[in-house]
Amino acid sequence: MNERPKNAFLMLVMSADGGLAEYAHAQAAELAKRDVRLVVACGKRFAETRFHCGYQVTQVFLDAPAKLRPLILRRLVYAAVLVVNELVAAAMVMRLRPRVVLRDGFREYLSPLWAWAHDLAKRFTEARYAVVIHDPVRLNYFGPDWLHRASIACAYRPLDVGLIHQRSPEIDAAIANHIKLVVVPHGIFCVRLNSHHASEARKILGISNSARVLISLGYIADRKNLDLPIRTLPQFPNVHLLVAGKIASARDRSVHYYRELAESLGVTSRLTIIDRFIDAQELPAFCAAADIFLITYRSEEHTSELQSLTNL
Repeated sequence: MNERPKNAFLMLVMSADGGLAEYAHAQAAELAKRDVRLVVACGKRFAETRFHCGYQVTQVFLDAPAKLRPLILRRLVYAAVLVVNELVAAAMVMRLRPRVVLRDGFREYLSPLWAWAHDLAKRFTEARYAVVIHDPVRLNYFGPDWLHRASIACAYRPLDVGLIHQRSPEIDAAIANHIKLVVVPHGIFCVRLNSHHASEARKILGISNSARVLISLGYIADRKNLDLPIRTLPQFPNVHLLVAGKIASARDRSVHYYRELAESLGVTSRLTIIDRFIDAQELPAFCAAADIFLITYRSEEHTSELQSLTNL
């Protein structure tokens, strides 16, 4: 067999957009700046804007359709795409034989159907598998509890190194014992703000310039306790709450729940929910529209949004 090139990295980026994709792009760009030989395997949506970013992009993964109906069909297609992409990823590892395989995020869904392929690829190539573990405590279940735990165990099996943003007893307990943990603090997400952004954003969102605006960015999830600031709105008549992000999972409270809560409290006009992903180009306007950022997680392990506040 041919000798592997020195410092050869293969990045597996299955995230099409959102925070995971942006983080993976930043990692790839930094590795490329350090003259690391790097191939980024990704899907079409990720690849469309990354061909001139200083690293090699190979479009091999399928993108799951976002608006397929009915729901059961969308879930079946998502599951099929996930398994196919993982099998393709393992084939890429065997073909390129990199020294290091870096996954953009930890995924356990349906891993009993695909983890074996990475076990074979690792055994065949002797590659080191590393993964960025953005959410070490896996709270979003797929199926019954025994399947959830088995899937996590299978997904960790081929991995060697876990890149995490901080350590705690809860985080350490949630990660397989054989994983070598490396703490990689969140980098700085630079946001340039000006007064034009603020006035324009508030106008578009229908928020008064005289209001004090609280903002919650990122996934809408129960662990963020968003019902608490809504319940306090009646006490502060000049405060407007802006929530921007997608629902984290089907197990989390829906946008309808929060709007109904606001209606029951008589504060509907002072709650704005943008139920979708906010991309990097839109982020400055949303940040500029806000006076106060809310980080109301149940524990300190979930404070990655702090990177958005660096320049405020």
